[in-house]
Amino acid sequence: MDSINNILANKDFNEPNDVEKLKSYIEELYNLSVRVQVITKGYLIITPNSSLASAIRLSLPNIKKRLDIDKEIYIRTG
Repeated sequence: MDSINNILANKDFNEPNDVEKLKSYIEELYNLSVRVQVITKGYLIITPNSSLASAIRLSLPNIKKRLDIDKEIYIRTG
């Protein structure tokens, strides 16, 4: 049986490229930073206010097409 050290030593803890692309694109477009989490069904974008969440929701098809993201994207304020 492998020890926890051996298992974690081989694990990649870097963010996926899609997460980095989402964060940077939204920050560049709206000049506000968001948090992006990887969830089972796709990605969760956590915005600081509801107006940004609405703006992102309206441009979501364009964002997914431009960044070539095929997973679902969910938006939440928090």
